[in-house]
Amino acid sequence: MSHCLSEYTLVMSYIGADTEEERTHLAGCSDCSRRYQQLTYDWQRIDRILHVVPPPRTVARSLPLPTYRWVPAAAAIAATIVLAMVGPRWWQPEAPVVAEVTYSDEVENVIEATVVPALFANEPLSSVDLPTPVSDETYVQSALDGEWPCEQDDSTSSLNCGIHTFPLLIGG
Repeated sequence: MSHCLSEYTLVMSYIGADTEEERTHLAGCSDCSRRYQQLTYDWQRIDRILHVVPPPRTVARSLPLPTYRWVPAAAAIAATIVLAMVGPRWWQPEAPVVAEVTYSDEVENVIEATVVPALFANEPLSSVDLPTPVSDETYVQSALDGEWPCEQDDSTSSLNCGIHTFPLLIGG
């Protein structure tokens, strides 16, 4: 043979399942015979180890494990105490924050002079002067002229006609 034997072939030679050609190569190849001798030594050692009776087992005396049956009860009692002490803080609603508001004299005067009378006015709505509605043609003509139509009487209103906020909602 021109090449050495594989490990499988060497094992088969050890158990006696090899061919004449493999035995001839094993006898003539120093590398294969060295590998075969190492394999034989390893297998014989494994066989000896497996057939040796193990030494008697010494039994170490173990102490009985203590049972801690009181641990769950102690944990339950501790949890109950903690919940009794901390629990009310968790379930109480927080007190609402009340802010104190202070008004200046000027703000109080404005509120007394305008807001309160407007809220408690006894006059019917028809007596209040409402702006007169403006026709659509007036809006179109004013838009073409580049301005807004005047809806209010200048003598009673402090607003200028050009800055009226919602002129289309008033009438029309």
